[in-house]
Amino acid sequence: MRFIALLLVLLLAACAAPGTSLRTCGIRPFAEVPVAVSQNTPLVQARINGNPVTLLLDTGAERVLLTQDAVKRLGLTIDTSRSFTESGAGGAFSSFAAQVRDFEFAGLAIPDHPVSALPYALPANSREPVDGLLGVTVLSAFDIDMDLPKRKMTLYGGLVCSDTVIPPWREPSFTAPAEVSPRGRMNLQVRVGATTLMALLDTGATGSVITTRAALASGVTAEELAASPSSIMRGIGPAPVTVRQHRFAELQIGPQRFANARLLVTDSGLGTVDMILGMDYLGSRRLWFSYARKQVFIMVAPRQ
Repeated sequence: MRFIALLLVLLLAACAAPGTSLRTCGIRPFAEVPVAVSQNTPLVQARINGNPVTLLLDTGAERVLLTQDAVKRLGLTIDTSRSFTESGAGGAFSSFAAQVRDFEFAGLAIPDHPVSALPYALPANSREPVDGLLGVTVLSAFDIDMDLPKRKMTLYGGLVCSDTVIPPWREPSFTAPAEVSPRGRMNLQVRVGATTLMALLDTGATGSVITTRAALASGVTAEELAASPSSIMRGIGPAPVTVRQHRFAELQIGPQRFANARLLVTDSGLGTVDMILGMDYLGSRRLWFSYARKQVFIMVAPRQ
């Protein structure tokens, strides 16, 4: 978190117009980033040690993570004395610390960026090989206009004050109660059936997921869940994941209500999170992530 704070200061300084002060309220676009979407997986380009890398744009990932093959190709040094136990869909896994000293994203040089290195490849959810995940240690330094249907996102820098107008859109949008986790992940209040819960906004998930506990609290019975069709999926963890596909009577996100909403039900990798809103919902909508104000804005009508 100290690194995120330092990165935020550096990025805002880079975004400030010449002769202006960081204390001046207001934001401006800093960079427009192309986003390729392959099989419902959003991908962006960056450079590490001068080499191009393809990263999954992942608002659900807490940090930048690279695969073992990418680490070898980029010539990074791994500190095997520093390992981390993390969890995701597919169970717990260990990653090792690495330091990237030449990391460029959106034309911005990000200094001395800590990353985690996986000991295996990521699941092949896209047609393109993916070198790793771009998480919130970078993303949370900006306000982000994420327009996935138009295959782009715009990074905004500056100072967001109480009277700063966000988002600068003409399209109707809504916001719902949101909270930012201690490590920077954005959660939005939603309602499934009879229960209200916080859902993680996760562009790294191809589908929306709910835990068994939350599904039962919504009014679904255990017998109904057991009768729902099951399938096997792979996540970031090492093991395959069994999920149930269930149709819920109603899902409400902000003022929008969706009848007969299809959600995946599993307890693997969600930890303390009750629900994930994935690309099946996020991928067709323009979003504004304001990490400074701890708000998310969602365009009312999905783009065609």
